[in-house]
Amino acid sequence: MFRPYRLQAEGLLYHITSRGDDRKKIFLSEADYRKFLEYLKAAKDKFEFFLYAYCLMG
Repeated sequence: MFRPYRLQAEGLLYHITSRGDDRKKIFLSEADYRKFLEYLKAAKDKFEFFLYAYCLMG
């Protein structure tokens, strides 16, 4: 499926969402939540972005 070009510039804010195929759950256990947070921290450390808020919904 075509995705429009993502505008990138210093100072912009992004609203990022994630959803499973056919709206299936992507977090099936507490371990899944913890692993996602590990990935998020690793990305934040690597790319040095500001993370103002997040909400992991199940």
